Order: sequence, then C-alpha cells, then structure tokens
Amino acid sequence: MSACARTSFSPTSLLKTLGEMNKYSTGEYYSTADHALVCAAHQALARRYRPNELDALRWYWKVARTADPGREYHRERVGPYTLHSGPLEILPLPLVCIYLDSQIKTYMDRDALGDAVRSRVNSDEGAIRLAREKELARRIAGGSLEGAELLIAMIEYDGYVLGGMMVNPGIHDETIGSVMQSRGHRPTSITALQAKFALPPGDPFLAKRESEIADLVRYFRTPDHALEKILPRRLLDQSFHRKAVHLIRALTISEAFAVTARWMTNRRRRITTGVCETPNDDVKALIEGRRARTDAIPHRVLTSSTGAELYPDTYQNRPEGMSKIYTLYAFDFAEVSERAKRYRELAVAAYGVTPPNSRSISA
Repeated sequence: MSACARTSFSPTSLLKTLGEMNKYSTGEYYSTADHALVCAAHQALARRYRPNELDALRWYWKVARTADPGREYHRERVGPYTLHSGPLEILPLPLVCIYLDSQIKTYMDRDALGDAVRSRVNSDEGAIRLAREKELARRIAGGSLEGAELLIAMIEYDGYVLGGMMVNPGIHDETIGSVMQSRGHRPTSITALQAKFALPPGDPFLAKRESEIADLVRYFRTPDHALEKILPRRLLDQSFHRKAVHLIRALTISEAFAVTARWMTNRRRRITTGVCETPNDDVKALIEGRRARTDAIPHRVLTSSTGAELYPDTYQNRPEGMSKIYTLYAFDFAEVSERAKRYRELAVAAYGVTPPNSRSISA
C-alpha cells in the first residue's frame, strides 16, 4: 500500500496534507509520478469540505487492493497508448487517483463549472480556486464510487490518463421498479437510475432485474489544451492528431464493454441492458447508429431536469443550472458492445496500427 493510501487525519498528517495542497493546482493535469501530491491534496479537500463524510463514504484511497491483481487486471498496448482495465479494487492506486483527478478536471473545463469559472476569470482568483476545490471535493467520492463491483477502463500515456470510463454492474436481484421505490433505504448501485424520471406502471423496463444492467458512468477524454502539454510533437502534428484523439475515444469506449464482458464471465453474471446518463456524443453515436456505419438500435430515452444541485454555489439560480437536461439511455448491451468492437477496429485501422503491434501485456 502506498504512503498516500496510509495517510490518516491525525494533526501531524493533516499538516503534511495541507502542505501538499499548497503545491497542487486545480487546473493542472498530473501524471502517476505526481500521485503522492495529488492523493494528499484530495484528502485535504475531503477533510476541508466534507469532514462529516470521511467515515461514511467509499473513498478511493481506502479501497482494499489485492497484492496480486491476477487475470482481472488487463493491460494492452495499442499504438502509443497503454490500455488498463479491471475492478477498481485491484487497479493500481496511482492510476485510479490520476483517473479521478483528470476526469473531474475535464468536467470542470468543459461543463457548467467551467462556464462559471471562465466568466469570472478576470475577477477574484481566490473565489475561482475555491469553486474548483469544492467541485473536486464533491466528486472525489460519490454515488458512482459506491458500487462494490465498480469497473474502470482507462487509456494512459507516459503516466497521464488521457481517457476513461467507469462501469457499475448491478448486483441486486430485485427488479428495477422495487429497487427504485426503496432506494432511500437501499440505494441502487446503478447511478443513472437515481435520476428523477418516471415510467408508467407496468413498463417492461421496471420489471428488469438490476443484476442484468450495467451503468456506464464518468466517461471522459482529456481536452486538447492538456493533450498539447502531454503528447509529443509527433502526435500533435495536424495531419495525425485527430486520428490519435479518435483512437483514445475508441479504445476507451470499447474497453468499457470488454471489461464488463470479462466481469460477466468471472462472476457468472448475464448483463442484458446498458444504461448511460448524459453519455458523450461518441457513445450516443454508437447507440443511434452514427458510428461504425450501422443503423440505430432500439433504445429508450428518458430526460430529466436534474436542477442546480449538480452545479457549484456560484452557478445555482442561473437559468442554465435550472434547465440543464440530462439524457438517460437504456439499450441492448450486447448490440452496443459489438458496435464498440467495430469502432475500435476502424480507429486502429485509421491510425495505422496493425494487429501484431497491438499486443496484450496482461498478466
């Protein structure tokens, strides 16, 4: 276990953690070489903004990790990238730490908080830093980290996590309808099903068992301004850069389905349905038939105005915060999984990586 994972909140360790926080930037993208700094900063943020939840939540640095990850930890080289996937509890802590750090910052750079921060860039720098710190603290642990069987697929280059997606397989045998009715007492492991939406009684979706559903959550790709600092010049060449970016997307999405398929085999489970809330356009395109040259597949779309609780304090009560519409897709898992494989094949071919160069380096 790393020194960061052993960090406690004694007065001495807290002073050390707060010292690390002073070296940490909420706008910078870090690599695994900076793991101790980033993880210590995350713990300082948790202590500062969420002190009452320190013992109640499943913080990533407290998740037990096996000494020998074995066959469930998959690694593979594709072009310049290394693909990592497996259960959260066995993936290397530095990778998990940097994954979450990058995913949250990508959200802040692109979505509501990013808009709020950018609109105030010429005002109080302290208030801007505070807003970003609060959002990091809020998202370091939450509903999407509570699943006991949480899976992660991530794309790494030279210690930087360039993209990734979490998958939360359902584990309860109850139907979706019964789980949602009792979620106040027994929260569903499917994060997307916590959205505020309603189906008429007797809808077939409500009769599905939660254990047959996988929830695709926390998709991201590091934005271009960060890639420009991370990737070497040869990968930033104008004629080649978009293919490199496209490969990151394709590997991320396809591996999210692949790691779930391996989980099903190991756990002897059968996933029939995928659920994805506000998926990236690449995921939407796979579902709607705009990727891999296929027709759309049957899917359910439920929209819900989730409201200002998703946004930082400075963004609440603004029209955008009150009217943001989130899309919840439900789709056939096997069909989109096959599309994801094809998407990867097309991206690998466009990049120019031949199969012999895409070698597995799993244990």
